[in-house]
Amino acid sequence: MRSLSRCAVVLLAAGAVIGCSDAPVGVEAVDANSSSMQASVSGSPRDLAAMQQIVNTFDQAWTSGDAVTYAGQYANVIEWVGPNGTVLTDPAAITGTYTFLLNVLLAGTTRQSTIRNVTFLTGTIAVLDIDARVTGFAPQPGLVPWQPGILRALERNVVQKRGGVWRIILHQQTFVAPGV
Repeated sequence: MRSLSRCAVVLLAAGAVIGCSDAPVGVEAVDANSSSMQASVSGSPRDLAAMQQIVNTFDQAWTSGDAVTYAGQYANVIEWVGPNGTVLTDPAAITGTYTFLLNVLLAGTTRQSTIRNVTFLTGTIAVLDIDARVTGFAPQPGLVPWQPGILRALERNVVQKRGGVWRIILHQQTFVAPGV
């Protein structure tokens, strides 16, 4: 319940920041008479490079079987939702999940990912969407590949910049079904 209330506080804070009349740094002015009343926030090249580094760390740690580094990216997570709906809030449990995946279920596999989209909500809160593909696994009960030998997942991460470092605070992953 505590993590749910922290999640609610983060979402309320984000809503309050977005709803403020004082635009955060990097927001383009919008003509009040325009038909499109949307402001846009863009990240700096350094922010975008930090997002790419998150993805690179995921791919490198997965491929090398380094569950501790992989799961370490979730050290500040409020809520982690896996592809089967499992909800975790404890970093140790998240590390245990990836230890099992990388040492048992998907040992020796390779992960290659691309950033599908980055949406900056403010100068310090963004949504990082990742398209991840895992290859090199043997067929197993319960694992339905997207294509033969390829598991594909769409990941949505809410990231927050604290002390100049982007950290994942919310994560959700969905497997892509065959043929989609």
